[in-house]
Amino acid sequence: MRYNKVKHDITTTINGQDYSFRYTVNGFIELEAVSGKGIMDIFSDTQNGKIPSLAFLVDAVRIGLSGEGVMMPKNEVAALVMTLARAKGFSEVVNLFFGTIAASGLLGIDVSEEMLRNLGMVSAEPHTKEKNGTAAVQNRR
Repeated sequence: MRYNKVKHDITTTINGQDYSFRYTVNGFIELEAVSGKGIMDIFSDTQNGKIPSLAFLVDAVRIGLSGEGVMMPKNEVAALVMTLARAKGFSEVVNLFFGTIAASGLLGIDVSEEMLRNLGMVSAEPHTKEKNGTAAVQNRR
């Protein structure tokens, strides 16, 4: 999985095809509605060892895809999640969810970067000290 600091998204390859995931404010609101909890409560639950349900993760993946403009029926998203789980394990589905939260920037720069590092995510952008990576360097030219 790769993250992009400029676009605030995660890209992963499933069955030979790249898919990108991003949570917008509306996406976070939808996640809260689906779970019945605030997004920080969901995050805290996992800090306490609770893993989100498969049904929730399917919705989370669907919402992440819609943040990138991809509208996919829930049954197709469920099949995509199953393909990812079979190829790389259920933990990869969980990592996709948390990586997408981290890439969103909702948790702040330091927490997001630490979380992405702990999840083993690789930056799609070359490493720079600029806040917006390559985009900041290109805009100065």
